[in-house]
This record gives sequence, C-alpha cells and structure tokens, in this order.
Amino acid sequence: AYAAGGDLKGAIRTLQEVVDYVPRVAVDLAGYQVRAGLLKEAAASYAIALAAQPNSREIKVQRIAALYNAKEYAQAAALAGEARKQHPDDQNFARLQARALFDAGDRSAAIAVAEASAKAFPRDSQTKWVLAELYSEAGRDGDRERLLRQMVTESPSDARALNELGYL
Repeated sequence: AYAAGGDLKGAIRTLQEVVDYVPRVAVDLAGYQVRAGLLKEAAASYAIALAAQPNSREIKVQRIAALYNAKEYAQAAALAGEARKQHPDDQNFARLQARALFDAGDRSAAIAVAEASAKAFPRDSQTKWVLAELYSEAGRDGDRERLLRQMVTESPSDARALNELGYL
C-alpha cells in the first residue's frame, strides 16, 4: 500500500521490519530500494533473498546489477564470476562479468571473458555486442571491425551490425 501510494520509504521500513521473519519479501524490499536509489542496500536485500532461493538466476542478476549501478564494479564482477561457474549455460553472467571487470579497470580480463564466451556460444549475438562495445571502449577498432564483419557475414541483414560497421 505504501509503494502504491508513492511512499517508498514507508514500504521499505515496513518490509525491513519483517524480512528477518519472512525472507521471501526480500526481493520486494530490494526492488523498492532500487527504485529509491538505495543500491547497496538493495544488494544486501538480494543477498537475503538468495539465501532463501539460492538457485534463482533472476535474483543473482538483480543483485549484480544493483552493485554495478552502485559502481561497486569489483564486487559485481566477482559475483558474476561465481554465478558463471554455477550456471555455465547462462551467458548473462559472462556479459555482466565482462562489463563489470572492464569498468573496474581490468580491461584485458573483461575482453578475455567476453571473447571466451563469444567463442563458446557463437550464436549468442548479445555477447558479441558486448564484446564489440568493449573493443570500442578499449580503442581496439581493428578487433571491433573484424567482429562486426563476422556478424554481418553470419547475418547479412543485421542492420545494427551494418550501421556500426559503416560508422566505424
């Protein structure tokens, strides 16, 4: 009711009172905290939610995103790396880890993660776009061009890849 009325602080206070007794509300609490800009607090709430649902990929992604948006890049990268080991078939975690590593300042590790992921899952275009973005931000235009050309070869009608290649 508080949240519906626009009172996020009230919603957060109420859920904080019960989260220890009813851990399933931790996801809702974290969502309100994110909306209120309390990103580190949201990450802590997502950790509580994960204790109750340790295999939830969605909660893991939300926790990593909260930390990333709080500019806690190293912690976001570490959690994404752990999640990658737990869910090797889910490329979201590789993309999140690569982006967080890059923004934490470890560009070579970020690119290595994205390259390995793109190689392991060659049909995952989202990972290729993250890799292209990392190449661009790292000033590796030759690698970016090679990747974009590969993407156009695989999908000649990919307007985004054609545009990016043209801009490059």
